[in-house]
Amino acid sequence: MKATDHKVLFARYLLLGTYGSGKTHAVGIMHEKLKKAGTKGIAMADFEQGFNTLKTHNFDVEVRSFLDVNKQVPTAFTSFVGWMTELEADHQGYGGLAIDSLTSLQAALMNYVISINPASRNEFGMATINDYGVLVNVMSQILPQL
Repeated sequence: MKATDHKVLFARYLLLGTYGSGKTHAVGIMHEKLKKAGTKGIAMADFEQGFNTLKTHNFDVEVRSFLDVNKQVPTAFTSFVGWMTELEADHQGYGGLAIDSLTSLQAALMNYVISINPASRNEFGMATINDYGVLVNVMSQILPQL
């Protein structure tokens, strides 16, 4: 292997910041850099429609939206897991993955948890401590993969 030969790895970053601090814009910049390195850039899982920031700044990041239109029959989380499984098996030429945002991913997961065990609601129809336990368990399994 020559010194000029290199392989672009599937990038994994965790961007933290308050609303409007530029996290999504930073993803757009990383996308452009990864494209220049010979990949398809970043594939983005969007749980809160932050892609408007990307379009506003002319970043052509491929965005896959995962939104629960009907919270009685949530599909966002299971669709996301299927997509992640595909990307894990074959990066499909992407140099990285972005999720906008982990907070919204967590909300989609909670919608899923509530839908699979609706009888566990408390007297106010809200999630119980057991539901939050499932949420924490699943998130702790997902984060290392990301």
